[in-house]
Amino acid sequence: MSTATTAIVKDGRRSKRPTCILITDHGIYWPLAEYFLRRNLSLSTERAYALSIRRLMNWTEAKHSAFVAGGGQDSSIFASFLHDLTYGTIHNSEDPSGLWWLSHSPEVVKRTAGHIAEFSDWLASTGEGISINPRDRPASAFEQMVTAKAFAHKKAASLLAHAKHQDASRLFSSMTRQVTPPGRIQKLLSTPPAFPESKINELLWVGFQNEKYKADPRPWKRWKLRDILITLICLYGGARVSEPMHLWLEDARRDESDPDSCRILIHEPDHGKVTIDDPVLGKKNISRTDYLTLYCNGKTPLTRAMGCRHSGWKGGLLDVPDRLAMDIKWINPEAGRLFKQLWEMYVQNVRPMSPTLPWAFLTKNGLPMGTSAYSDSLEKAVRKIGLKFKKSHGSTPHGLRHRYGQWLNDLGVNEKVGQVCMHHANPLSQEVYRQLSAEQVAQEMKAAALHSRISVPALPLEVL
Repeated sequence: MSTATTAIVKDGRRSKRPTCILITDHGIYWPLAEYFLRRNLSLSTERAYALSIRRLMNWTEAKHSAFVAGGGQDSSIFASFLHDLTYGTIHNSEDPSGLWWLSHSPEVVKRTAGHIAEFSDWLASTGEGISINPRDRPASAFEQMVTAKAFAHKKAASLLAHAKHQDASRLFSSMTRQVTPPGRIQKLLSTPPAFPESKINELLWVGFQNEKYKADPRPWKRWKLRDILITLICLYGGARVSEPMHLWLEDARRDESDPDSCRILIHEPDHGKVTIDDPVLGKKNISRTDYLTLYCNGKTPLTRAMGCRHSGWKGGLLDVPDRLAMDIKWINPEAGRLFKQLWEMYVQNVRPMSPTLPWAFLTKNGLPMGTSAYSDSLEKAVRKIGLKFKKSHGSTPHGLRHRYGQWLNDLGVNEKVGQVCMHHANPLSQEVYRQLSAEQVAQEMKAAALHSRISVPALPLEVL
């Protein structure tokens, strides 16, 4: 049985930025490559789409090799595919298809169905194919209500709510797709995967300690300052792990409102502004892409790097619009002061100086640090202090940002302020970071019960 595979390559049509391609027995599957070109998705999103399309291709090859889109069975075959994805293809320890799929969660199935439907809709719009799951079935009253409610909820939360038009809700709520994925997505209350607060001190000063130099009185020898600085930005500044990798040396400056602290601006990696001294025009702002091209030997932003040098950019709320940058909000002013101390040591004693390498965090080989390299370093530090490196334990890089979100809860910060602190375009996005744990809910209920006027009947004594 032939199978489709994926690969990451540089796309010459998009300034050689990394892109995900799907490879079949006939070579590169160009329709998907063209779709990615038009959509301009992030690399991680392209991977997700490619995985979904690959699943359908491999399933079709295994179970319906003679299938041709548009033959009148599209919807039923697609429904069968989603059923196999949901429940698996193994029955009584046998799988004639050779796929050997185990079951997938309803969330994975819904996401896969969405990717395939969107891609096939696009193929149909270009005349290159037929929509495999068209939105042409009249929606039930319940489906229309759910769609309209979701649209209104999203509109209310958006910073651009005034730009959303109600007609869009009516258009999509009146029709729905022919095939609905099986299974029901459950709402789960789980403990937010935040880094354990009691282990922070140990992580910084034991986990990131250089064993070879642990008795050295020089802090820049004793500790891995680069990795501690990145940790501080994510933990006490709430940054996503990819964001500090885009920090340039000039982006960390003395805070005018607190000279002992450091103000950090993390710029959009492609179009964020950098100030140069033009011999004719004086000081002017140019994009970071142009700066790297003109003054750094043609280097490119890390969003276009390959392999371990790559760092993504999810985007979000840029609260310094004239520079296209986000201003890191320290959860505690002391964190900014500690950062300034360590930053000055790092720049003076650790970081190799090079005019063509503006990035703040470099490897020992003088190359820009990528997210995977930091993740590896954090894993070693976490294991060193006796923790498991698991997302559910909050000990992976994203657990640092979750801890920041929990601190916002502890401080009683409202949603709008929290949105700016975490740089979310939508205030609802912070809910996953600020979700209460079951223990916190129990404590709140216990405290509320002390002032409760709700009465509970006692057991009548005559029953005893």
